[in-house]
Amino acid sequence: MLGILVFLAARPIASVFTTDPAVADAGAAFPRYSVPTFGFIGVMRAYTGRFRGAGKTFIAAVISVVTLGVVRLPVAWTGADALGSVDLWLSFAVSNVVGGVIAYLWFKRGAWRETDLADRNGHVESPASATDD
Repeated sequence: MLGILVFLAARPIASVFTTDPAVADAGAAFPRYSVPTFGFIGVMRAYTGRFRGAGKTFIAAVISVVTLGVVRLPVAWTGADALGSVDLWLSFAVSNVVGGVIAYLWFKRGAWRETDLADRNGHVESPASATDD
């Protein structure tokens, strides 16, 4: 619900931070590109949180690096010359979708469930010594 409000009121919200109409217009463009992908951020956060809770911190780190370093940065970098700030805003949307999809697919794969953090005597294994997928 809040995302819809931000999407619809992007210009007035951006205007709170500047009196320059050009800056407010540029700032209002960001939520119009990114708000529709907020659900994917939630999916990614939920699944990476599950990985971390299961001791699979490496999986969560890989998803973050791929989302930000392999998708968002190159899309923003290469497209900035062609589309200007629009491509910067699109890079957020694209990386949000890619991150959510990767996290979901990795979770559904299920291999992360194979490590048990407790040994046979009931002692909890250190997450640092658990193996990651």
